[in-house]
Amino acid sequence: MDLVTVVIPTKNRFFTLYQAINSVIMQTYKNWEVIIVDDSKGFAQQRKIVLDLQSRYNLKVTQDKNRGTTLTLLSGKKIRLIKNQSFGASAARNTGINEANGQYICFLDSDDFFLPDKIENQIKFMKSNNLGFSHTNYLLHQVDNHRTSIVDTSLNSGINQLPIIGYRDCLIATPCVMIRSADIKNIKEIFPVDVLHGQGEDTCAWISMAIITQGKIGHLEEALTMVNASGAAVRYGLNFENPNKLIREFARQSGILEPRWWEYGGFVAKKNTYKSKIYKLLPRWLKLIYRRTKRFIGINLI
Repeated sequence: MDLVTVVIPTKNRFFTLYQAINSVIMQTYKNWEVIIVDDSKGFAQQRKIVLDLQSRYNLKVTQDKNRGTTLTLLSGKKIRLIKNQSFGASAARNTGINEANGQYICFLDSDDFFLPDKIENQIKFMKSNNLGFSHTNYLLHQVDNHRTSIVDTSLNSGINQLPIIGYRDCLIATPCVMIRSADIKNIKEIFPVDVLHGQGEDTCAWISMAIITQGKIGHLEEALTMVNASGAAVRYGLNFENPNKLIREFARQSGILEPRWWEYGGFVAKKNTYKSKIYKLLPRWLKLIYRRTKRFIGINLI
């Protein structure tokens, strides 16, 4: 049975974190580890988390300078607590990925929670279809008005889905994603840091995964996660004033693509083998611009 790592970044959400952790403990799939990355300032919240979990579960606490605090349940399952010094949610997720031991990695925000069969159903789906990246539908709970609805993310799945990925219609919520760790072992930062001042890093990560998996994105129709949102945080897509900036910033940081002549929609691939794949992954409007201007750009992707 493959090990699944659940990465939970948290910052000043002590009172909702327990619900997230408990939803992992209650999973029908039992081979998991949890990595909590504490992004708050100081160590006060970390001490609170340890004391709270000690009061709720019978567990053993061990300290390691390099690997943080490890909480071991009687079942042998481990919850690791790592300090991240207030670098942001994306940096916290990257830290969790780098520390993960699992063959598969999924993400959970500290104010959301998994339904009991989330991991079991999603890993079964990924292995049966040989997927490196998948996401599911989810329940969206709007905290302001207490309304709950199902968000269908099937639009952002299938083959050749770089435009995800796009711009105003990326419905993928981070807690619904599972990735195969072997596919990203050579990527330094799957979640780019400081893109658009803290917005859009998750969308950039999905673009990266779409390229790595050659555009093959799995979608599981079941709603397996409860995502809580309020106000502008309601995740029906991100609204950017300049959507091209999202891909430009991602391309600069990804190590896979380099931006050049963006006013003409040109791409340069670091590896020639990516070129034809990149063209297939481009949105329709960008393909049109490329075909009309490629003689001026001097880049052959077709």
